[in-house]
Amino acid sequence: LENVGHTNRHLTFFEMLGNFSFGDYFKEQAIGYAFQVSMEIFQLPYDLLWATVYEEDDESFELWKKHLPENRIVRMGKKDNFWSMGEFGPCGPCSELYLDKGPKFSNASSPLYDADGERYCEFWNLVFMEKENTQKGLVSLPTKNIDTGSGLERVLSLIEGKNSVFETDVLAELIESIKPLSQKPYNPSFSAHFRIIADHIRALSFAIADKSAPSNTKEGYVLRKILRRAARSGKALGIQGPFLAKLLPVLCETMGGFYPELIARKDGIASILQEEEDSYTYTLEKGGALLNSLVESPTKKHLSGEEAFKLKDTYGLPLDEILLLSKDLGLNVDIASFRALEKKAQELSKGAKKEEVDIAVSLFHSWKSPCIFHEDEPSLKSLI
Repeated sequence: LENVGHTNRHLTFFEMLGNFSFGDYFKEQAIGYAFQVSMEIFQLPYDLLWATVYEEDDESFELWKKHLPENRIVRMGKKDNFWSMGEFGPCGPCSELYLDKGPKFSNASSPLYDADGERYCEFWNLVFMEKENTQKGLVSLPTKNIDTGSGLERVLSLIEGKNSVFETDVLAELIESIKPLSQKPYNPSFSAHFRIIADHIRALSFAIADKSAPSNTKEGYVLRKILRRAARSGKALGIQGPFLAKLLPVLCETMGGFYPELIARKDGIASILQEEEDSYTYTLEKGGALLNSLVESPTKKHLSGEEAFKLKDTYGLPLDEILLLSKDLGLNVDIASFRALEKKAQELSKGAKKEEVDIAVSLFHSWKSPCIFHEDEPSLKSLI
């Protein structure tokens, strides 16, 4: 989540292109199809196409040699090129397709050395589902499967030669709709906030259309987090009051033709957005003096441990939200000091709880002593 808005390619919501096979075809055909679509349908430049494979997957490496020169096929480790559903379940090596966007993004010589992923843009992942993680270890699946996925916004940005997914039509129109509300220009100093809002309004609207809603638990917690992040970005842009529902008509106009649930449920989506943003705005206005000062300060570059802890202790922001807020505002956080204050607070809390227990035990033993209650002492009787 912390990457969204700060890179040219990350989104919380995107449209997925893909294909599946459950035993019908495997690596050779999947690689061939991906290459064919990249060349004939997407019409991407051949000389800029790269492929990566799992470092132990010799079969995929050899298959890619039928389509690409060996120096544009890169072996990568488990972190990048081995996919799994979780601790247990289907898994397998994967092969990813990249397009080299050129030296203006970095001087990295291949995807292996492009730490930020800005020059070599990954646009397709081919997952070769052939294993299963079990409690007894890795075993082979009886049927080998294919699961591939390609982000439409990334593909479109590459086809059109755009620097960013935020320059593609739907996201660009959302950014344009934010500009009249903002008191800040769309330039490198503020572009992350425009991008965050444009992305998050899509994610929120589609999730709410699918009957989810912001809350403090499960998926609702994620929605509440990104809504509040979008609201903070609005505040950083000088937008006055709740505004997210005002962007919904543009989203419905650009995507409602393909996703009619947006139009059918737009009133309910707008109501939830408005209510949730109203509540958060009220919280900031009544109790968030420190948070407001952080958002509104153009010169602040550092968040002390004391300030970070106050955001957690007083305003209830968990550390992940504090770090997210800090990144959006370009602030460095004194994590060590924060951890020390958090540990001290935990120790004080434990001490207070022990004292409460000691008092309760003492009272219990005193109540076991012989007592005579008078009729004029009902409060003491009810207490015991």
